[in-house]
Amino acid sequence: MYDTYAYFWVGEFEGSPEAVTAVLGLEPTETWKKGDPWLENRPRQSSRWRLMSPLPRTEMFMDKHLEALLSILEPKTAAIRVLQTEHEIGINCVGYFYGENPGFHLSRGLIARLHALSLDIDFDLYCCGEKDSV
Repeated sequence: MYDTYAYFWVGEFEGSPEAVTAVLGLEPTETWKKGDPWLENRPRQSSRWRLMSPLPRTEMFMDKHLEALLSILEPKTAAIRVLQTEHEIGINCVGYFYGENPGFHLSRGLIARLHALSLDIDFDLYCCGEKDSV
């Protein structure tokens, strides 16, 4: 059983998430603004704009999520460069693995594609017991 996903994010902006949408020309999967209610009604500490990989979360291989996300982002390289001058941006990869972890592989080509966009990338990988749930 797997729950894996990857997303591109833009953070640390003071304006509206719609301004990020206008620069990228992409509709986000999720946005929030600094101060919006969050867990237990605590306010969010910063604004965030997110675009999830289009693959289902049952796709266990992280490189597949990254490839799908990069296919969306690469045509927006110029817009990403604009956002990089004023905001924090990056890609997060998250995996919850139950019983076994399939690991992940980043090919030389995939690393080159990530490098070309000059994005930070973060991996959050969790090995959960079979009884745990997300």
